[in-house]
Amino acid sequence: MNKISETESIFLKKRLRKNFLIKLKKLNNEHFKKTSNKINTKLFNIKIFQNSKNIGIYFSKDNEVDTKNIIIKLLKTNKKVFLPKIKNITLEFRKINNLKDLEIGMYKIKEPKKKCSIINEKNLDILILPCIAIDKHGNRIGRGCGYYDRFLNKNPNIKTICLAYDFQILNKIKSEKHDHKIDIIISEKRIIKTQDSILINGTKLAKNILFTLKEKIKKENIKAKLSVILVGNNPASLLYVTKKKTECIKLKINFELIKFKKNTIEKKIIEKIKLLNKDIKTTGILIQLPLPKNLSTTKILNTVSPEKDVDGLTKVNLENIYKQKTGFECCTPKGILTLLDKNKISLKNKNIVLVGNGQLVGKPLSIMLKNRNLKFKVCDKKTKDLKKETKKADILISATGCAHLIKKDFVKKGAIIIDAGTSRLKNKIVGDVKFDEVKQKASKITPVPGGVGPMTIASLMNNIIKAYKIQKN
Repeated sequence: MNKISETESIFLKKRLRKNFLIKLKKLNNEHFKKTSNKINTKLFNIKIFQNSKNIGIYFSKDNEVDTKNIIIKLLKTNKKVFLPKIKNITLEFRKINNLKDLEIGMYKIKEPKKKCSIINEKNLDILILPCIAIDKHGNRIGRGCGYYDRFLNKNPNIKTICLAYDFQILNKIKSEKHDHKIDIIISEKRIIKTQDSILINGTKLAKNILFTLKEKIKKENIKAKLSVILVGNNPASLLYVTKKKTECIKLKINFELIKFKKNTIEKKIIEKIKLLNKDIKTTGILIQLPLPKNLSTTKILNTVSPEKDVDGLTKVNLENIYKQKTGFECCTPKGILTLLDKNKISLKNKNIVLVGNGQLVGKPLSIMLKNRNLKFKVCDKKTKDLKKETKKADILISATGCAHLIKKDFVKKGAIIIDAGTSRLKNKIVGDVKFDEVKQKASKITPVPGGVGPMTIASLMNNIIKAYKIQKN
């Protein structure tokens, strides 16, 4: 089948929108009330509001699934309820205490009065939003103004729910780049959790972090430079170096790659690092791991000045993390914890199992978890009865670099899976976790690629800017 162009896609969406608006107008009052009540009951039955404090919700109109009773019920259960108010080309959400806080706004939609306080949009836990039509994959057709898509592209980690009559749910709608997919769809007949609802998306979050950093670099006229030392021609290392270079270019951070042959003597590499330590133009130094076996990784890493150790792997920085002093946190562990925090995944009172105790992820992450007073168990791929240990995990973090080590029978239903492993299998980048199997049991899971990897890069870029400020002062 030939791919349709973006112009054709827009035309088809307009036609679908028009057809479904006609269908909605034809709904009789009795059907509207009865079906809305069924959908509302299903919404509360899934207990989605249990661990959520700040709820964003629209006020329905023109025979959309009724939300008035949902708003009333949420207010009665002491939830903080926020409704959208149109501001320029996007939305701001304001807190209401009762229905008297609403007035007729733009497009004749009820919205909060100006006196109502605005929430920092990043603090919304759930957003219930309208749709004219939606497909099983979470591709939504709204009223065509793009307010919600713009809002959600800025805030990709808010859990999203669409309430729809079953006739509004289609098999497939052609989506566009700017469209934001919905996590959960609830109709009178079914509840659909889309794949996006279980994915912990590192790419979207990293994109937001890097955008903020780019603005900061521009505003403060930051002139930073990253120097990367690469020994040998490991294909995976070359790929990672390229990714770091790409982000540096995007952020206007100067990038230098210093390449050594595989058989280069240790002394020569150490001499170069010492020169970089003294170079005032070099903000950060990164040793691309793994190093060839003939070299001492520990000795080479610890030659890097702690002030320029943007990978956070020197002995000094690891001790600083342990003692909770100021320093550079290791990029991948920092990325993992940021990913969990920003997705509002609590680690308190959870059974955490960490598979892998390596220098890049396992060891520094153990220190960071201890600093949060969390209980966890560390295993590795050689642990006896590894399956028995991983099946106990509420949160399972794997970082061994062993392709598809964690299979479906290694995890319990509802577990949260963080895959920080990367391997090449049949010319394809894969993680420690057999994704297609495990996602059927997980409540949340990071993909590979697109999960932890982008967050590692974002953490590195953050550390470079932090290093620049430390050195400047």
